[in-house]
Amino acid sequence: MKLVFMQTLVEKVQEAKTIGEVSLMNWALNDFGDSVINGINSLITTAQKIAPAAFAICCIGAGFLFFAGRKGADTAKPWILYLIIGMAFIFGAISFADFAKTSTQF
Repeated sequence: MKLVFMQTLVEKVQEAKTIGEVSLMNWALNDFGDSVINGINSLITTAQKIAPAAFAICCIGAGFLFFAGRKGADTAKPWILYLIIGMAFIFGAISFADFAKTSTQF
């Protein structure tokens, strides 16, 4: 009795996994999935257009803080680090997305 129950449970889990994989594949191939992906790419592209100006403004602010004394320099150092990390994320996002799209197969 217990063995039969476990077999049916395993079969149901495998069936659910198959349905989930097919649903995910269909979602990625249909228009809705494409529109979500295109929307995210559009958002990232817009952020990449705005980012250099925001980066320059924040660098100017960090520069003023850096030369404002010891306390200002202590505040400016993390700003500069976070600016560099943020720019790497923003400009690396499209490259990472393209890499993930071409290297993964369903």
